[in-house]
Amino acid sequence: MRALEYLVQLYPDKTGKEILEIQVQEKLDDQKEFEETNKKKLAFMKDINENGGYYRGRFGLDQHYFYRVFDMEMDDQGNITMKVEKIVLFYNPKDGHKHTVTYAGSMQLDRKIKDYQHYDQYELEDRERVTVKEWDAVNKYLDAMSELFWDKLPK
Repeated sequence: MRALEYLVQLYPDKTGKEILEIQVQEKLDDQKEFEETNKKKLAFMKDINENGGYYRGRFGLDQHYFYRVFDMEMDDQGNITMKVEKIVLFYNPKDGHKHTVTYAGSMQLDRKIKDYQHYDQYELEDRERVTVKEWDAVNKYLDAMSELFWDKLPK
């Protein structure tokens, strides 16, 4: 969409109303072109925002994760940002450190929400999508584990 000042210079014999109509039409044309150019991304965003986006996967040998992506938005340049709730487990059962007589290994668990994450950094098209039922089961398990860990210890 071109600026009003430019349209006035370009069409000096048109009325203000006619120039505004030109600008409105250009805005509609730009929106239509944007939607056509980003049709695939917009459809994906609609699916995620309406149905939820739940993923799981693995990095390297010992990092496992679940993601829940939501509130996807696209700027006028076609860049997508979103919120991501992450559950990441680093587990190496054979790291060489003996913590007790019966257990050797290390574990780190992290669960958090991050705002304004860039869609391109997550490569969601290549990730395994899971159901909300699977996501909820993992969270329920972690909540139960937390309660057991803190509330059920012998005194």
